[in-house]
Amino acid sequence: MFKWLLLLASASVAVASAASSPTIGSCAETSYFIQSQLDADSISSCSNNTLTTVTVQSSTLTSLNLFGCQRITNLQISSCPSLVNFSAPDLLWTKNLTVSNLPLLANLSLPSLETVLLSLDWNNLPNLRESNLKTHGLDENGNPGTNIYQDLSIISSGIQQLNNLNFGDTGKIGNIRLVDNPQLELVRFAGLNSSTLLQVFDNNPSIVLHLEDVTRGGAFNIQNIANIVIPNLATLDGDLIVVGNWFENITAPALTAIGGNMLVANNPSLDNIMLPVLTGIGGGLANGSFTITNNTALTTIELQTLNAVDGNTSLTGKFTKQVTYLLENLLDIILTSLKHHNPESHRFIPRILHQQHLPKFQLHTMGQNIPIFLSKQRIIFMLCRHSRFNHRHRHPPRPILQRRLGLHAEILTRRPCHRVHRLGTFAHSVGA
Repeated sequence: MFKWLLLLASASVAVASAASSPTIGSCAETSYFIQSQLDADSISSCSNNTLTTVTVQSSTLTSLNLFGCQRITNLQISSCPSLVNFSAPDLLWTKNLTVSNLPLLANLSLPSLETVLLSLDWNNLPNLRESNLKTHGLDENGNPGTNIYQDLSIISSGIQQLNNLNFGDTGKIGNIRLVDNPQLELVRFAGLNSSTLLQVFDNNPSIVLHLEDVTRGGAFNIQNIANIVIPNLATLDGDLIVVGNWFENITAPALTAIGGNMLVANNPSLDNIMLPVLTGIGGGLANGSFTITNNTALTTIELQTLNAVDGNTSLTGKFTKQVTYLLENLLDIILTSLKHHNPESHRFIPRILHQQHLPKFQLHTMGQNIPIFLSKQRIIFMLCRHSRFNHRHRHPPRPILQRRLGLHAEILTRRPCHRVHRLGTFAHSVGA
């Protein structure tokens, strides 16, 4: 009798365990932990099921084929130090595809994968040279290849090219991060129209970014690349950061607005910046600084239509060309920027001079071997020469000028606009 009771108790425990933790091969919509090919084979019949999570993790596994499974919400392959080959030949759809910490992985084969609904995240795959993704045929929505709909992150891999990814029928994506891929030389995102964030840095120095179809972006952070092709980019809602690159030209012929800061720095070969239709930098109060510095070969900046910078402006370079244009038009930018702080700046100058945070402007033209500073003194010059201001307030109150702008006594005469006008004339003569 006692033995029968033990057997019944053991059976009850087994049934309860099976109910709380589904066994491999049950095809229930739940999680599976794969440590061997036998584990993978046990769910190969789940082609008609959407599996919630499949995690591949093993210290000894060298090769794995995941047959049969067509839909996996979360596929995670990580921390397999000996894994060299992974294949999921029947996988069509996933929300999240995470492949990470596989130092020996050389073959990643997903030839039928059509949809990555949320994120594709590959990290620390130093031996992976190429990805075998879908290249032929259309998905149920008529989109070719493998389509990513939200985030793309490839960090610390051995990938050499990215030219076979697509972005659905909308062409929109969230964040793109391509970081620390020393073999990556070519990125071609055909059909990509917009992205929330683009970060590309610390890849192969000869990398070229082809973004011909991109018309709108959130923020661009571009570092250590050889070239970027953006002929149709019209709007950036965030920052444009271009640091430590090797190209000779920055050309964005369609770019009209940058919503955040613009920083161009430490690009030793950069000779020309051509933004012929850019009208504004910054999208709010004291937001949107414009900085160009330490680009030793830079001589030309083309900003024919720029008329507003919401934050500070500091330009440093040789500027053997376009100097006169910059000096003349940055003064107009000052007034336009001040109007963002106070729309009635042209009507009541003391209000402007009492602002706590005014934009600052600096221009150093080492090609002329004379530093030129466009700062608050130039603001006074601009306001003095403005016709509507001259009509109402030809000479601003001296205490306000002295207290808010810190101008020297020789400028603060009884007729400060005359002195400031002379200062501005000197600036123009230097730049001429």
